[in-house]
Amino acid sequence: MTANRRYAALLAAVFVASASLSSVVLYRDLQREDCGLQVRQARAMVVEDLRSRGQPVRDLVPSGTTGPCRYAFRYGGDGTRVDYAVSSDWMRGVSVVRHARGDAH
Repeated sequence: MTANRRYAALLAAVFVASASLSSVVLYRDLQREDCGLQVRQARAMVVEDLRSRGQPVRDLVPSGTTGPCRYAFRYGGDGTRVDYAVSSDWMRGVSVVRHARGDAH
């Protein structure tokens, strides 16, 4: 093998190794689901929805987390139970889902 071919093979090997390492690091960071959404931000979005509907905020309670970057809230005022889910991911961004369940009693 000539010196030029050895140099080209070494250069190609270094490129493949660095590309592989970069891909692994990038994939790991994307899978970490570090969305930056905090519970107070999620609550503020639910409060905004309640206020836009003219419903009092005092009956809103957190009902836990449903996974990474996902928060759940329950509203039980005005005779209606409403479940909220606020989630965030790197593909869709932040979303608020509202599910009314009818009579709260």
